[in-house]
Amino acid sequence: MNKKTLVIAGICLGVIFLLSLWHRYIQSDENWFGEQAWYLAREGVVRIKTMAGIPEYYSRIFIYHPLLIHMGAWMIKAMGWSVYLFKSLTLFFYLVFFFCLFLYVKLHSPLWNTHHFFLTLFLIAVTPAVITHAFMFRPEIYVMTWGFLSYTMLSLYFRQKKIKWIFASAAAASMAFLTTFNASLFCVAGFLVLLYHKEYKAMGIFALTSLLLCSVSTIEWWSKENFHLFLSQIHSGLERKFPASCQSHPISHFILVKMMNLLNEPQRFFWSDRVFVFSSLFFLSLLLYFKKLWQQHRLLMLYFFFLVPALNLLGIDVAERYLIYLMPYMALLSSAGLLLMLEEKRKPLLKAMYL
Repeated sequence: MNKKTLVIAGICLGVIFLLSLWHRYIQSDENWFGEQAWYLAREGVVRIKTMAGIPEYYSRIFIYHPLLIHMGAWMIKAMGWSVYLFKSLTLFFYLVFFFCLFLYVKLHSPLWNTHHFFLTLFLIAVTPAVITHAFMFRPEIYVMTWGFLSYTMLSLYFRQKKIKWIFASAAAASMAFLTTFNASLFCVAGFLVLLYHKEYKAMGIFALTSLLLCSVSTIEWWSKENFHLFLSQIHSGLERKFPASCQSHPISHFILVKMMNLLNEPQRFFWSDRVFVFSSLFFLSLLLYFKKLWQQHRLLMLYFFFLVPALNLLGIDVAERYLIYLMPYMALLSSAGLLLMLEEKRKPLLKAMYL
């Protein structure tokens, strides 16, 4: 398939996606996040009054998605309140991700090429979970973009050995964390990759930079009163999530929950038909071409293999929507597997397996 055909196919795919935005429904979380942004813009504090049954949230919330809500508040101050403005901001970050993907492929040529780019774009763009979240005021697309940008900067460090890329990678990973506290996996994965390669100086800089930037999220807790309110909200959240029998042995229950989450991790990849096909293609590529993929894309695979347990152990639960964080790396490896398949002499058999 030539470059012109790929470009035309990409344009057609983009037009179809834009047409699908018409009459998109408003997801319930968008209302709550929008309300939080509205109070932050108008009163300077984050609160929510429409979430019935949690009275402590009526006055102020300390556990929320900091960067997401602040970006929403900035938009309200600039252009007024509209859920479609929030949705459009998510769409903008979605487009920024594809620009980052293009830069990554271009910077790592000839290891990656135009065919890899368009195949990766296609695999992500046609996945139902992404189609839904790409126009939704939730943090998943933002985190996907910041996380992939962090990995791109990290990969540049390994190519050029310039410390500036470590600072940039840590900054992007921290932005993902500041978007939502569920996104600490990129800080962990970056740290572990550097540790694996014995890049101790870079590892220290990465860790310190990430720690300093992520600590920005704690500024609201610095006063004694706010810190007690923060702890109170954590305690209330645990009481709602876990029964009283679990609270009597919190440490043992925490360990048990994390062990069960690890055992249930495969559910994330095959949660529903919204991600089933995407994940199946990825695991088929690993099954058939693991050795070649490891030889050609070791850093990418290593980073991904650190992301998965980090997401599981540091995330709230095993949920389909968090798979979006991992999709860029899965799609890149799937595209590499597909192109390797086209080079094989056993193409009819392999094509049948992929189909």
